[in-house]
Amino acid sequence: MSTASSERAPLYGNWIKPRSAGIGPLGLGSTVAVFIGLVIVLIVSMTAGGWAALVVAAVFAVPLALASIPVDGRPLAVVMATQGGWLLRWMRRGHQYRTGALTNLPISAGRPLPGVLARTKILSAVDGYDNSVGVIYRPGKNLYTVVLRCTADGAGLVEREVVDNWVAGYGGFLATLGAEQGLRGATVVVDTAPDTGTRLRGEYERTLSPEAPAVAQAVMSEVVERYPAASSDNAVYVALTYAGRELVRNGRDTDAVLTEIARQVPGLAATLIDAGGGDVEPVSAVELPAIARVAYDPATHAHFSAATAAGDPIELDWSEAGPVAAEEAWRSYRHDSGTSMTWEMTRAPAGTVYSHVLAPLLAPHPAFVRKRVALIYRPHDPGEATRVTERASNTASFTAKGGKGRVSASAERVVMAAEQAEREVAAGAGVTRFALMVTVTVGDETTLEEAAAAVSRLGQRSQLTLRRCYGHQAAAFATTLPVGFLPWEHAVLPTSVRDLL
Repeated sequence: MSTASSERAPLYGNWIKPRSAGIGPLGLGSTVAVFIGLVIVLIVSMTAGGWAALVVAAVFAVPLALASIPVDGRPLAVVMATQGGWLLRWMRRGHQYRTGALTNLPISAGRPLPGVLARTKILSAVDGYDNSVGVIYRPGKNLYTVVLRCTADGAGLVEREVVDNWVAGYGGFLATLGAEQGLRGATVVVDTAPDTGTRLRGEYERTLSPEAPAVAQAVMSEVVERYPAASSDNAVYVALTYAGRELVRNGRDTDAVLTEIARQVPGLAATLIDAGGGDVEPVSAVELPAIARVAYDPATHAHFSAATAAGDPIELDWSEAGPVAAEEAWRSYRHDSGTSMTWEMTRAPAGTVYSHVLAPLLAPHPAFVRKRVALIYRPHDPGEATRVTERASNTASFTAKGGKGRVSASAERVVMAAEQAEREVAAGAGVTRFALMVTVTVGDETTLEEAAAAVSRLGQRSQLTLRRCYGHQAAAFATTLPVGFLPWEHAVLPTSVRDLL
């Protein structure tokens, strides 16, 4: 007689959106500004009269209203700044990108990556296992990005205990990031596209024996013809971005930085293997341009696949990896043979979830020529993690007790989550900020709305709240590429200031 197992699958969650304590939706900085404004208005009313006090109150009220009025989950000031930046970029024709003989760009320049990736360069290093390691260098910020490729088998027909160990291993990988010297951020990109069937066909033609039975040849021929319709080309990349001046004493010594990065890569690759990454290897300097080129021109995917299957891969220079032409619109981004749209996560899944919560979003979809889901991580070092959790716990307690009525269940949950995070960090756990972005590419612009509806459904199935990146589609497209573009490194206001607001 057998009994049903009472063992339940583990749940995951406990994420908290960082904010500072303040009155209502206002942060600490805005709250302090309110009190300063009230004091100034009171002094003016006592010295210059009521009309002057009204003028001063209006001067303080306008920026506070812009900072506190929410519009689609963002302050009104952020929405207006985005619209103003887009209008200025459009007037300067910064939303258009053209290369070739009929443009002002020199022919010798090739097709460099557009926009925020224009000044990047490709360097090369060799790790301890004699593997070629491609490094994307951003001179202005002195940032170096190394990309690892994971060939994971997936969770199909895998026991739950194995998946749980993978999740624990991935948590260990994220905790390791906080202790990595000089690491500024990490981006995990899951790239899916319809399989062209080129590799299978090449393998079939290479191993076909003329003496094989006719029935076997017919079956294999049918498999080769039908396989691409039910399969996909999946790739997982992990881009790790380091600050040169934090890696070595002389941060401008490129050779010393590359040597240190090559020394750290094998250890991180081993950590990813424990997280279910399968065969993990660094992407070489020869392969990186092809990845970017296929993203900007999806029609070249079949040509690159055919060349790789034939054992004669196409070699590109980094200056030839960009599109021939690209044009950014308010809602989309058109580049060579594709048109893309990018969404950003505004709210993580509420409550706790199972380990497969993102499976619907990560799975291939027939409506897209390409789809990239990027998880962007910003790890905190141990000292900063302690300060972050203590501040989050204090803010949650202040917000829950600030109202005159009873404490809501949602506020209690936030307090419990913040206190649990504080205890876990005290026991040695790490803290990592994360964001999620989704880029889908279609071949026909008339199917954009259909693709947008599909992304909305996938986000709901994964319990995510997604918002389209209106007004900055080109930069958002670059963020989901495995090239190490970290948005906070290029923001006008630092994160600490934005949290106070």
